[in-house]
Amino acid sequence: MKSRFTTILMAVLLCLSVFGSVFCLAEHTNHECTGENCAVCAILEQCTQRLRTVAAAAAVLIRQLVLCMAAAVIFVPLFSRIAAATPIQLKVKLLN
Repeated sequence: MKSRFTTILMAVLLCLSVFGSVFCLAEHTNHECTGENCAVCAILEQCTQRLRTVAAAAAVLIRQLVLCMAAAVIFVPLFSRIAAATPIQLKVKLLN
């Protein structure tokens, strides 16, 4: 129960972080830069980096899901053919 709550909390915080980054980028895209140590530019860079990190993680997750689905499509029929040939499923009497 505690683990499920923690997982849901982390997912909600990740979503809030991504949406906050998107809204921050949308709000301050056309700001007037004050120079080399502009605080708004630093925040925009952090938001951009956060979105790139989440996008890379999503790409890895999608690639792993596709790989697992491909493995299931390849190996499940193979194992179902092997399991279908048992004497019990064929109802064979083994009389010696």
